Amino acid sequence: MKNDLVSGGTRDQYLVQIDGITASEHLGFVEALKVGLKLRQQYPHSDVKVRETQTSPRAFDARH
Repeated sequence: MKNDLVSGGTRDQYLVQIDGITASEHLGFVEALKVGLKLRQQYPHSDVKVRETQTSPRAFDARH
């Protein structure tokens, strides 16, 4: 709850992608990371990534 107030009431969203295709969306980094690690164990030869979505104000500011 404290993080919501600091970031202006919005939570960061994260995508879990496997081979460039979005597998799921999550509101917290830890949850997205858990899913990403499980996918990496299931598909060791695939490219699994956890990415922050572009809708986050912090992600937008960090890139510009």
